[in-house]
Amino acid sequence: MLTKKLIILGAGNTLLDVIEIAKFHGIENIEIYDDDKSKIHKKIKNYNILGNLKIGIKKNLKKAKFVFCFGTAKNISSREKIYKTFDFSPNDLVTLIHPNASVSSFAKIGKGVVIKSNAVVLPNANIGNNVIISQLASISHNVKIGDHSIVAPSASCSGGSQIGKCCFLGTNSTINENIKIGDNSIVGLGTKVIKSIKKNTVFYEKK
Repeated sequence: MLTKKLIILGAGNTLLDVIEIAKFHGIENIEIYDDDKSKIHKKIKNYNILGNLKIGIKKNLKKAKFVFCFGTAKNISSREKIYKTFDFSPNDLVTLIHPNASVSSFAKIGKGVVIKSNAVVLPNANIGNNVIISQLASISHNVKIGDHSIVAPSASCSGGSQIGKCCFLGTNSTINENIKIGDNSIVGLGTKVIKSIKKNTVFYEKK
């Protein structure tokens, strides 16, 4: 068992994926918190949303393990902001890997990482802390993914590519070999990246 008690921060589209993976690992004691006031005290698949993120963190930090289940292309930086604001450490987080994911034993996986069903992580890949690797995503050999980033469904990072912290790679995006994506950057849905891009860039392939 990875932890006796799991605190999920965020009740968005990733929530049920995370709950499913947690249950595969025998984690049944789960609490969920979200900053969307319309969700608080409502049920999602028999789980109550107990309050906002601040309440959940202050009540449980250092007493339970956490997973960050929020962040989109529009607010990807919020993952790092919450992490720093409440002085999280990597050991406060739990890593959840779906049993159907293919993760090399020669890959380095950080703390607080979620790897969803049918994702592939190849040897010598280096995944930072607090990262989400979505279903069917492909992380090739010697790829580096920075802390607090999200790789959306079916995105592909080719060998040797380096993705900075707080980046969002959109669904079906493709990062070519040895490409560097700067910190706090967004790669749009279906975009092919064949040249390195600087930090704080929003990059969409022109049609």
